[in-house]
Amino acid sequence: MDNEKKIDGKLKELIMEWKFLGLSMEKLCEVISEKIKEKNYETYDRKN
Repeated sequence: MDNEKKIDGKLKELIMEWKFLGLSMEKLCEVISEKIKEKNYETYDRKN
């Protein structure tokens, strides 16, 4: 449960910074999605 709170807090910080920079939430979602894909590929590569 503590990890969920940490992640939630970090996500809120990220959203606030993103809005401060004047960037759209759609773009934020795209960036997060790409980063998740990159991490998934890195994890997959390490397993094989």
